[in-house]
Amino acid sequence: MPTLNTNIKLSSSLTVNVSTLVLNAYIDQPFDRVNDIFLTGTGSLTFADYSGNWNPQNTSSPYYGLLVPMVPITLTADYASTNYTMFKGFIKSWTYKPANGVEVASMTVTFIDGLGILAEVYIDTLTYYSGAGWTSGTRAYGILIESGWDLTQQLVYSGATYVQADPGTRRTALQAIQTMENSELGAAYCDSRGYFTFLGRNEIAQLSSRTPFLFNDDGTNISYQDVAFKYDTDFIYNLIYVYFNSGASYYTLGNSASISQYFERAFYRQDNLITYADDALQQGYVLIAGRAQPILRIESITLDITDGQPANRIAAGLYMDRYQPIQVTRNVPGTSSITKNLICCGLTYTITPTKWTVKIQTVEPDIASFVLDGTYPLAGGILDTNQLSY
Repeated sequence: MPTLNTNIKLSSSLTVNVSTLVLNAYIDQPFDRVNDIFLTGTGSLTFADYSGNWNPQNTSSPYYGLLVPMVPITLTADYASTNYTMFKGFIKSWTYKPANGVEVASMTVTFIDGLGILAEVYIDTLTYYSGAGWTSGTRAYGILIESGWDLTQQLVYSGATYVQADPGTRRTALQAIQTMENSELGAAYCDSRGYFTFLGRNEIAQLSSRTPFLFNDDGTNISYQDVAFKYDTDFIYNLIYVYFNSGASYYTLGNSASISQYFERAFYRQDNLITYADDALQQGYVLIAGRAQPILRIESITLDITDGQPANRIAAGLYMDRYQPIQVTRNVPGTSSITKNLICCGLTYTITPTKWTVKIQTVEPDIASFVLDGTYPLAGGILDTNQLSY
């Protein structure tokens, strides 16, 4: 069984490990597939209180007065001599349940990751990188500075899209960063280590060459317990509007065959500060090429990573993080099989003392690139199948 380590930093000098008291834990790091946006990671942890020290009204407790919101919490797992970080964030609430004669007293904490913090910090005029001519990632870095983010906990790439001057309007730091994410056609999220990460489209393209985890249900590679397929119109957009020049101009790209078959499904890319017309046009080409027709999608796979399961499956489930390439093969009756090259875009862990599971949310990225000399370009683009990145 992986060993759960849960550390709560109650003060600068007091960090408490409650791992031996844990009754259950839940971590959810979701992704909005339709709008291509990472959502705030959340979770909950319930642990027993045998001593009464976690009762907020116990004035003799060494933790009295320290059970307050926004203290840091970290959940890691030890397995096969390796430590894996699953979540690093901040406690949002404490809920104490006294003993009732049958059940022991317990404390339940809910927590959020850094995106939740950025969603609560309001900014207006930026001090750094606010003028025209900066790239999307550089502007995102300036927004982090303005929000008071710990800059030792960030991995921000510069991006390849040049943006207009920041409007200086009052909005949350997360909204401002997501405007840069849309301008770049990039990715902005907090990884499992708590690092705020901003990937430009070039970085996303390069990630295609990373060695993927190979999942298969025929006994080869890494086995899995469940796979969720979906074939629908939720992901279809056949009329794309991409705005640029501070919203003063836009390009419209359509797919007449898709409109004829699935009716008009418009997608507006307005929340951006794209400067150059060509960036807007190329973004439109990428989106219309990848979204005009439905595809058979794998929404997620589920792994049982409880003790006694195959070691490669447990290690893969604990190692997984956003933008990790994976390949999933599902064998169907007869001699056929379905294989999808995907990326991890979200994770959900459900943990009890006797069972651990992880649900890996997957997506086929809008940008599929050809990486020359990649060590394992399995998850990259396929000639005559995928669109090139710009």
